[in-house]
Amino acid sequence: MNKNKMKEKLLSGKPAFGVSVMIPSPQVVEMIGRLGFDWVLLDCEHGTLALESLELMIMAAEASGITPIVRPEAKDPNVILRVMDRGALGVQVPHVNTAADARHVVQSVKFHPLGNRGLAAGTRPSNYGFGPFCPNLWDTPDRQMPLKCGQRLITPSPLLLLRARRQERQGVLRQSHTT
Repeated sequence: MNKNKMKEKLLSGKPAFGVSVMIPSPQVVEMIGRLGFDWVLLDCEHGTLALESLELMIMAAEASGITPIVRPEAKDPNVILRVMDRGALGVQVPHVNTAADARHVVQSVKFHPLGNRGLAAGTRPSNYGFGPFCPNLWDTPDRQMPLKCGQRLITPSPLLLLRARRQERQGVLRQSHTT
C-alpha cells in the first residue's frame, strides 16, 4: 500500500502543500509530484474528471509519490465509494452541513464495523485480488486485528484523510452558533 504523505506530514505537525486539478491530465499530476508537492486534490465536483481519467490521475499521483485526494461530485455514498475504489487516499466531500451529513460521509469511507463502505477485492487499490489487499480498513494505526477478506487474512492499516466542507448558508449559520 502506498504511504499517505499528506497525512504523515500533518500528523507530525508539518505543513503539507498541494495543488487542485480540475482537468483530466495524468501528466499534470506527475509534474505536480516532481515539483515537490505533497498532495493533489482531484476535483470532480467543479472539474471535468470522469472515473476513467480519475483513476489514471490517481495512478500518476502514486507513481510520483504524492497523496491523491478526491473531491467527489456529491456527498452521496455511492459517488464516494466509486472514487475510493479508484484509489483515493482521502476525500474532500462538498456540501456537508449537518452532523448527520458528516456521520454519513464518514460511514461512506470506512469499512465495517466502523462504516458502510462496500469491499471490492477486484479493484486496483486492492491489487485486483492478488496478494495483500483491502487497504485502509480502519482509522487508527493501533487496530491490528486481522480480517478475513475472501480467502486471505489481511491486517488493516491506517485510514485516509476525510474533510467535509460546509458551503451552504444553513451549514455556515449552524457552525457559527456552535463555535
